[in-house]
Amino acid sequence: MVEKIIFFKLNKLLERALLQMIKKNSETELKVYSIQKEDEDSTKNLFKNEYFRGAFFEYTVNKRDSCKKINIINQLSPKTKIYVFSNKITDELVSLLEYRKINKIILMPLSYQDVKQVITELSDSKNIDVDPTVIKLRRLIINQQFKKTYSELLAICSKLKDQISSENISDELDKIGQLILKSDENSKKLKFFSDFDLDLLEHKSSDPIIEFFIFELMDIFYQNKLIQKKPIFVDVFKYINQNIESDLYLSNVASQSNISASYLSREISNEFGFSFNKYIQVKKVEDAKKKFYFDGEKVIDVSFKLSFSEPSYFSKIFKKIQGETPIQYKKSILLDKEKAGSKK
Repeated sequence: MVEKIIFFKLNKLLERALLQMIKKNSETELKVYSIQKEDEDSTKNLFKNEYFRGAFFEYTVNKRDSCKKINIINQLSPKTKIYVFSNKITDELVSLLEYRKINKIILMPLSYQDVKQVITELSDSKNIDVDPTVIKLRRLIINQQFKKTYSELLAICSKLKDQISSENISDELDKIGQLILKSDENSKKLKFFSDFDLDLLEHKSSDPIIEFFIFELMDIFYQNKLIQKKPIFVDVFKYINQNIESDLYLSNVASQSNISASYLSREISNEFGFSFNKYIQVKKVEDAKKKFYFDGEKVIDVSFKLSFSEPSYFSKIFKKIQGETPIQYKKSILLDKEKAGSKK
């Protein structure tokens, strides 16, 4: 069976690249239509009389025109899968994803792997859908306090791990970061995978990596959110992030940032849903988990490195936040690595 797909006003270079990929990777015959000039009435007539498996738009140009045609396709041919090429994630595109008006954003410069996946799915006649877990994560982060999102972190990561391959983990998580932060500039802050590559190659275990990434993602988001409201918090978070291993008391952070302790406490509580001290404890526990996973450090060493007065107090805080003791956590990640290693 011949499946039809349609290109709407794609630039010639992009169109040529797609045609080459289709020819090389399509498992069934895909007939390609290329439309360079098409008004709304013509688009309506086209989709009334023809069924297209997929429609491709370039969102960097003719945004308004593209949105109109996307709406027409949704009304007349709801089974048509819509893909949008864009050089960045925008609020408009995220809204289209959230309301399921488009099926995928393909970031440019063009990724061969992304396009190959789309072409394969089209030729297999599979139903391609927006990843609901990522959409839920974005809605949760945008609409809820840090505390609420953090309470669901493990559940979200558990769902994500089944959808992300360890071979492409850095690329796939970076795309999630761009979707949440909607900015290439912000997402660059999340590119910390270069330090993790050797570990990934050795252990092939993606579960903790996903959790570490999502925590950093949400932490950056909420910090930036408060900074946009109160620019003075640039200094607050800069000091906290750079000194997370030190003793971070409300009074000394406030003093370093030239604001009152009561003001700092109130704003952190309002934005994050945690007291200042609890927020710092959460960040220290997340930092400890990285030290356990990547460096295999001992509990006693990590507790002192993070400026806890006693290992027993560190273990108490860790269990209260993580739900298990540091020793139990270390055992679980060791087992996780062993299982991942056995799959090599």
